[in-house]
Amino acid sequence: MEKKNGSGLAAKSRKRLFKSAFFAILVFASIYLIGREAVDYLTVGSEGAHLKRESLKQEFEEYIRLNEVTAEDYAAVEAFRAEHFLRQLVVIREGEIVLYTGDRGGLFRSGDYDASTIKTTVEADFADGQALVYFGKTDNPALVVGLTFLSALIAILAGIGYFSGTMQADVDYIRKLQKEVAVISRGDFDGHVTIEGDDEIAELARDLDRMRAELKARKTREAEMREAEEKLVLGMSHDLRTPLTALTTYLEIAKRQREDGTKYLDRAAGKAEEIRELSDGMFEHFRVSSAGKDRELSRESAGAVFSDYLSEICAVLAEKGFSVTARGMEDLKGTVLVDYDYLGRIVNNLVSNFMKYADRAEEVLLAVRETENEILIRFENAVSPLGNGRESAGIGTKNIAIMMRAMGGALFTQEAEGRYVTELHFPKEGEKHDEAEKQDTAG
Repeated sequence: MEKKNGSGLAAKSRKRLFKSAFFAILVFASIYLIGREAVDYLTVGSEGAHLKRESLKQEFEEYIRLNEVTAEDYAAVEAFRAEHFLRQLVVIREGEIVLYTGDRGGLFRSGDYDASTIKTTVEADFADGQALVYFGKTDNPALVVGLTFLSALIAILAGIGYFSGTMQADVDYIRKLQKEVAVISRGDFDGHVTIEGDDEIAELARDLDRMRAELKARKTREAEMREAEEKLVLGMSHDLRTPLTALTTYLEIAKRQREDGTKYLDRAAGKAEEIRELSDGMFEHFRVSSAGKDRELSRESAGAVFSDYLSEICAVLAEKGFSVTARGMEDLKGTVLVDYDYLGRIVNNLVSNFMKYADRAEEVLLAVRETENEILIRFENAVSPLGNGRESAGIGTKNIAIMMRAMGGALFTQEAEGRYVTELHFPKEGEKHDEAEKQDTAG
C-alpha cells in the first residue's frame, strides 16, 4: 500500500520519472541548439557566410529583376525565402524595416523591430528603388531532421541512464537484504536486517527483522526447553534409581528369608508402585509438552465447569481421609475457554500431590474467587513432615503448569512454614494470562 507521506515506492518512482524526463528535455534542448550552431558553422563557416550572401544577392537581384518585385511585395519575397530555406529575409529602407519574412524568433525578440541591430546586409535594386536586404541562416531540412532524431535518441538514453542511476540505491539495498536473508536461512539469527528509508522495501526489512528476532527467541526457548527436559530426565533417573535399588534389595532379602519375606514383598510392591507413578508422570509430561497450544478449547460457563471438577476433588479427598473446607464455588458467573481432557488430568495430578505430600491431620482449604479478568482457584494444605517417604522431581506440578499455559492460564505455587499453596488462574474469555508460572519444589 502506498504511503500517505509520499515515501512509498510508487511516489518515489513518479518523482524519478519526472526528474528523468526533465533531464532528458534539457539534454535534448542543449544538443539540438548546439548542433544547429555547429551545423551552421560547419556548413558555411565565417568566410563561407560572406560568399553565401554574395551568391544569394546575385540570385535575389536576378529574381526581383525578372519578377519586378518591389521592396514591400511580401508574397514574392516570401517565395524566394522559402525556396532557399532561409530562416529570415528582411528588407530595410531608410533605417526602417519595410518587410520581414520567416522565423521572427530567430532574429528579433517579441516587439523588437529596430533595424539598427541588423549589421550584415547587402544592397538590392527593387522595382521601386534600392534597399538593404538581410539574408538569415540557411536551414538544411535533412540535417535538421537528422539532428532532431540524434538529439532525441541521446536524450532518451540519458533519461534512461538517469532513471537507472537513481534506482541503483534500491537495487543495492535489495541485494544487501538478499545476503542477510541468506544468513538467516542458514540458522544464524544473531545478525540484523538493515532498515533504510520508509518505503515498502524498508517495511519488508522490518518484517524480516521481526521474523529473525522471533526465530531467535524461539530457538532460545527451544534450547531452554531441551535443557529443562535434560534436567528433568536426570532428576527422574535419580528418582527411579532410588526405588529400583530398594526394590532389588527387598526382593533379595525376601528370597533369603522365606518365612518372614512377606513384609519385604509388600515394601517391594510399594516401590514398584512408585516407579509406575513416576513413569506415568514422565509419559504425561512428554505428552502434554508435545501437544502444545494446538488443542481446541471449549467455551463454557465457569460455574458449570469448575463446580463439577472441584466437587470431585473434595469428594476424593474426603474419601481418602482429608478434611476439606471450600468456599466461593457457587458464585462463579464468567465464561472461560477450557480443555476437558486437561482439566481431568489437572484434577488427577492435584489429588495425587495431596495424597503424597499433604498432612491428613490438617485441613485442606479450597477458595474460589472471580475477578474482572480471571477465575482464581486456590488450594492450601499443610505439608506432611514425612512426605510419605518419597522424593520428587516436581513432574506433576510441571505437567499442570504446561496444561494451564495451553489454556491461556497460569499456575502459581508457594511453600513456606510448612504450608503449601497452589493457585490456578483461568482467564475469562477474551483475556490471556501473560505471567510465567513460579517453579515448585513438589510434584
